[in-house]
Amino acid sequence: MVDIILAGEGGEKFGGFEAILAEVGEAFDRLDVEITDPGFQEMISARICGVIVTRFNEGDLASIKAMQTIRLKKPFLKFIFITDKELHPAILTLMFNEGAYGTIMEPLSKESSLQLVRHAIKRSKWETDEATRNRDLLVLNESLIKKVEKLERDAGRFRDIIDKMEKFVYFLLTDKGFKPKQVKILFVSDSSYQRNLFEELFGKIGFNVRGVISAESALPEIKSFEPDIVVSDLELTGMSGVEMAREVKGKKGYPRLHFVILTANEDKMDYILSPDTMVDDCVIKPGDNENVQGVVAKIAMGTLSL
Repeated sequence: MVDIILAGEGGEKFGGFEAILAEVGEAFDRLDVEITDPGFQEMISARICGVIVTRFNEGDLASIKAMQTIRLKKPFLKFIFITDKELHPAILTLMFNEGAYGTIMEPLSKESSLQLVRHAIKRSKWETDEATRNRDLLVLNESLIKKVEKLERDAGRFRDIIDKMEKFVYFLLTDKGFKPKQVKILFVSDSSYQRNLFEELFGKIGFNVRGVISAESALPEIKSFEPDIVVSDLELTGMSGVEMAREVKGKKGYPRLHFVILTANEDKMDYILSPDTMVDDCVIKPGDNENVQGVVAKIAMGTLSL
């Protein structure tokens, strides 16, 4: 698309400016319509152009109004008016206040006319690029804000975990009446390795543990076993862990319990812990045996909320 549009009624020579542009090989388009024409805005709506050159007749306030309306949608568009009479200062003030970039008096000076138009093109492109940069910076800023907010939420969770761990350890050390065997934990996972691992770990500590392979098999087990803590994979065959939490938490016929979701995807934590899921806690699956003890501690902390 060209950077210059000459807009005016058919036969308009623009004081010879059209010939000047053609002489120096400057690309331009000509629209045989006044900018005050209702169809003008539609004609330029899809165009990427920097400067519109048009004639301004004495007292032609409609052109100023049209320019103002057009620049509301295309703020980086520069208007240059050609006139054959010296304009009244009040008209010039109004014209420039409403966004005109400049005026060219007839008879035209080739050098000064070209200089004004080329400068207007550069200004338009600079403002367009700046707006693009600002939009990019805004997107980047919003992304950084979200990352900071996530870090703050994670930091809050970590502080809460540490606090609960300290309370839990203190509770175990000071309350002689605490009997792990009285705390029931149900593990729901279609991975036999994972079920066996957690059943063994928590069984050694002394918790009363059971395991099932699906949410569908867990529902009747929750009613009969009445676990204090349910630990479920997020992804299961059939009903998901979150769907199961919604099914049993606070529902008639099910015991009061602490519901924990296991997931390997840290990016899903915000969704899992959103209020509508009914999930109490989310634990990232350990990548190796060294991290298992931390997972065990966090799951066991569910006893503090019972």
